[in-house]
Amino acid sequence: MRGTSALLLKVSQVVDIVGADALIDSLETIIENSPASGQPKQIERFIISETCAFYGVPESSLHKPRVDGDELTARNMCFVLFSNHLTGYSHRSIGKIFGKTNVSVSNVLKQFSGMNAKIKHEREFISAYELLNGKVKAYKKNLNKKIIDRFTIIFTNM
Repeated sequence: MRGTSALLLKVSQVVDIVGADALIDSLETIIENSPASGQPKQIERFIISETCAFYGVPESSLHKPRVDGDELTARNMCFVLFSNHLTGYSHRSIGKIFGKTNVSVSNVLKQFSGMNAKIKHEREFISAYELLNGKVKAYKKNLNKKIIDRFTIIFTNM
């Protein structure tokens, strides 16, 4: 019980200094980047599943050494979404998931950052990214809400 009291006192001090919203934002960042929470793997699976459904390709195709067409576009989209939403993942770890190198991931991210909405296929990729990115953000928000709700239940029952 002593540890709990010390924790609650520290939380209260942090809330007094930075405010409740800032504390919650910080906790959400810690949670979503912590392998212990299981969240990164859940987000990984969600990104792969949603991206493959969007492009109509099987998940197994993302792991092939050579792909083209929609399979390549889907894998590239996963690289971009992983990089933006799984900030604790290095280019090497993202590449490893798909059987590619960190150079492959870096090249895709560089291409994405230089995309021009005036070019049709780049505009289509950007549009697909915006749609899928919104879905991933909503999914992460829901995951974070569940974890914060659990914390709230624990703290109110003390």
